[in-house]
Amino acid sequence: MLAMDYDPDGRVSRQRIAIVGLGGTGSHVLDLIAKTPVGEIHLYDNDTIKKKNTKRSPGPIETCNDEPLKAEYYRRRYSEADQKIHAHCTAIDERNVEELSSFSTIFLCIDKSKIKERIVNICKESGIVLIIVGLDCSFDGKRFDSMVAVSVGQSGQYDHLNFITPVEDEIESDDNHQTIELNAINAALAVLKWKQILGLFSDDRPYLELCYLTQRSQIYLDLN
Repeated sequence: MLAMDYDPDGRVSRQRIAIVGLGGTGSHVLDLIAKTPVGEIHLYDNDTIKKKNTKRSPGPIETCNDEPLKAEYYRRRYSEADQKIHAHCTAIDERNVEELSSFSTIFLCIDKSKIKERIVNICKESGIVLIIVGLDCSFDGKRFDSMVAVSVGQSGQYDHLNFITPVEDEIESDDNHQTIELNAINAALAVLKWKQILGLFSDDRPYLELCYLTQRSQIYLDLN
């Protein structure tokens, strides 16, 4: 049996997942979730995809001259997956934020957003697992210093999330190859945490926040 197919009691197949934001990290989250037996995946993003985006996402680099909408582009790319993947070519705002109340888990993969606090409150009211990812990367002219973070809201513990600003600091350059590994690590940590919450992996130190600093090769956990 492949670990990715493990689904005791149908707990994975009953999941309805929303991925809000399909940038570098969000696209990697989709790639990992699409290879599990979840029931539904809903993609929310109103941006178009460009060549620089494919340099930070799974799969080959593509020119994307027609600049398709990200949600539809990734829906087509993963259309052969077993799950029902739905594309919502829109951002989450006050007009549609209530749609999120029907999901089991939400991966919030966007940068600074005025609607974040509203999303946190919806998850708190509905008992939805909320996983916020973020990364920051600075360059001193010679090398990069970077941080990736995962913050979790579940089981009545959500208030700390109102003090967190999700950041995905992407260097705007068509020659940028530097953050794809950070995006992949960020997504892998987020999806692993989701699997721990579902009970698929052991979790002796459940955390609310995780921060990995590359310059120190250290992971910090907030267990409170």
